[in-house]
Amino acid sequence: PFSLREEFLEHYIVSARKIKSFNKREFLKYYYSYVLIRLLQMFAPYLPFITEVLYEQLFKNSVGQNSLHQTKFTTIQTTH
Repeated sequence: PFSLREEFLEHYIVSARKIKSFNKREFLKYYYSYVLIRLLQMFAPYLPFITEVLYEQLFKNSVGQNSLHQTKFTTIQTTH
């Protein structure tokens, strides 16, 4: 549910701010696309064709890699 997700997100933001200061609005601007691309990367070995099509439609132009399978999982990509 939406309220539970928002509660976890707020808890994460509060915890992360204890480590490093950041702008919440700027963080939220990239948060959902960051989560989605990470989920696509995790599911890619199991659902390669579906995740590739989703990646091409949503992220290919902004991330700059031709394939989801060429993206780096550990690199933070902020231009979504």
